Amino acid sequence: MAHLKRLVKLHIKRHYHKKFWKLGAVIFFFLVVLILMQREVSVQYSKEESKMERNLKNKNKMLDFMLEAVNNIKDAMPKMQIGAPVKPSIEIPQRPCLQGYYTAAELKPVLDRPPQDSNAPGASGKPFKVTYLSPEEQKEKERGETKHCFNAFASDRISLHRDLGPDTRPPECIEQKFKRCPPLPTTSVVIVFYNEAWSTLLRTVHSVLYSSPAILLKEIILVDDASVDGECFYGWLEPLLARIAENYTAVVSPDIASIDLNTFEFNKPSPYGNNHNRGNFDWSLSFGWESLPDHEKQRRKDETYPINKSPHTFPKGTQVIARNQVRLAEVWMDEYKEIFYRRNTDAAKIVKQIKSVGQPLCLDVGENNQGGKPLILYTCHGLGGNQYFEYSAQREIRHNIQKELCLHATQGVVQLKACVYKGHRTVAPGEQIWDIQKALDITEFLYGLAVAVD
Repeated sequence: MAHLKRLVKLHIKRHYHKKFWKLGAVIFFFLVVLILMQREVSVQYSKEESKMERNLKNKNKMLDFMLEAVNNIKDAMPKMQIGAPVKPSIEIPQRPCLQGYYTAAELKPVLDRPPQDSNAPGASGKPFKVTYLSPEEQKEKERGETKHCFNAFASDRISLHRDLGPDTRPPECIEQKFKRCPPLPTTSVVIVFYNEAWSTLLRTVHSVLYSSPAILLKEIILVDDASVDGECFYGWLEPLLARIAENYTAVVSPDIASIDLNTFEFNKPSPYGNNHNRGNFDWSLSFGWESLPDHEKQRRKDETYPINKSPHTFPKGTQVIARNQVRLAEVWMDEYKEIFYRRNTDAAKIVKQIKSVGQPLCLDVGENNQGGKPLILYTCHGLGGNQYFEYSAQREIRHNIQKELCLHATQGVVQLKACVYKGHRTVAPGEQIWDIQKALDITEFLYGLAVAVD
């Protein structure tokens, strides 16, 4: 009986072995077929890919032209766009804060303003007035107006520490309180200036220090870039930060009052009612203010905070403003820039393409030319960018996109180099002075040579 059981087990074992071998053979055959099919598909895909590559090569000339046109305006475009703030995925623990409202002691400014002389020139935001100027003083006044486009003579005689008089904001602004929770954020004040009169710049800095709470002002950053002057009124900073503390995505702007450019009189806010205004540009790109209609107040999310006042001096127009307007039009307005040029013929004279008379080519700075490289000729595309040039009052031909670069003459090819003329106490060298003749010749001043296509 035991012998019979062993025979049965052996038979079953052999039977299953045969099944396993058959199953293994089937799996192996399936894998071989799958590999062959995969190879065939790969070969076919490779052939299709080669065909597609050939088709792409046939289109390269057209694509290259389009890409070059795009690249030519790349340097004229901002390198990044600022989007709405994004909250971090990991919650940052909030600073501990007390309940209630900030006290006046907590919002004490960085510096205490020194005692004021009510009879001093321009004290309390009053106008600077003078009945007589000596010949030397008159010349000084005229030089300041020519250089700065406002009365620098008056500015230099007004105290750097002056206040702007009594707080005339509406009562709800003066009485406004600010919650400790969430705490008001700290801030950096950026002051942008260019070729600025020292008195106006220093008075702006002092004004920030005298009117900004020490616990909120982190730093003051001076950026040498454009010409401005401003002073700060009572409680200018807290309302802005309070709105941001409520909604971190809010972009708020102060209600900008004006300081007279001739007398430096401060136009005080009215304590009766709030006039909501918005800044605008007309088709000549001149900045101005207009009243905000009620339906716009309800519809819009952009905010000009009426409780906040930041007085500002608006200088008269200069060539710097015209050049900035041209850059704005060239970069942002697309086909609408033609409306601007029709309104502002002086601006239209500043910027042109430099086109060859004999060939349909334009002067081009080339790719990544940050100075020191020769210029090239390229198909005219009318998009500005690498073919954007300005003719300045100093007779320079400037390419002002990211840096102040000028056409610079040599005994050989014309190059692009850093402009030597920087404003006050600098002059353009002969290698960077160009005369544009009626016959459309561009002649260099130092060597007397005309620009030509080689």
